[in-house]
Amino acid sequence: MKKTLKKIHIFSFILIGALLNSCAVDDDPAIRPSGTIVTASLDKTGEIFVFPSPPENEATVNVVLSSPVETTSQFIYTLNGVEKSVVLNSGDTVAPITIPNVVGNVSNITLTKAVSLYNTSLVLGAQTSVKLVSVPAASANAINIVLSLDSPTDVFFSFAAFNSDGGWEADLYGGLSTSFSIPINANIQNSIDISPDFYYAIDIYSAPLTDPGYTIYVVKPDTSIEIFSGSNLDLNGSTDQDVILVDVSDDPDVPGNKLFNFTQNLNYEN
Repeated sequence: MKKTLKKIHIFSFILIGALLNSCAVDDDPAIRPSGTIVTASLDKTGEIFVFPSPPENEATVNVVLSSPVETTSQFIYTLNGVEKSVVLNSGDTVAPITIPNVVGNVSNITLTKAVSLYNTSLVLGAQTSVKLVSVPAASANAINIVLSLDSPTDVFFSFAAFNSDGGWEADLYGGLSTSFSIPINANIQNSIDISPDFYYAIDIYSAPLTDPGYTIYVVKPDTSIEIFSGSNLDLNGSTDQDVILVDVSDDPDVPGNKLFNFTQNLNYEN
């Protein structure tokens, strides 16, 4: 009888210990069980302006999971139409996509597929695409202008003077590049003083193109950005095209400075 009671007593302690252990707090990170649906999305969407970030000068978009998964996962995306991939380790929720941040570059990123081993179900969320536009930082003393061609090629991009017949006369700022700056204290005549014989414009002179589309970003000293775009550049290139008309006048508030007003040339509008 004593042996029986002793066995029952010992068994009771074992049972209580097991119950206490099962109630202990689990400090390990929670990982979704196999078969659970996990959503993958980009942390950015729409059109985003990216400013220089020295010394690396890189831009980052993250693939973000709604919860961790129990196995390594691969995410397929396209960068300007070229397929690439990024890997996320087990237990992580963020996988960075890092690209060079070069002024004038436009980077279209689209998340196309998510793949994981075993039974984890990965699906794409609502945010799967983003457009990153690399623009120069705003300058207190200049207007920074950037060109993006839909079919990149060699281009002479400038602020120029044209005659009343639409012919190119001279480049005042810019050159063989997709970006340039106009100082707000530029030593140039006002538009009213050269009219009607001449006018100012943003000029695109390019090599042959496969696509007539373009976008120009004008970064003002107050950090505002004006955007102009069109889709009818001359595919043959080798011609001056006054895509944006520019009116220059004196700044009434700051003697010696100029005001620049940019207007789309209707001949080069969408």
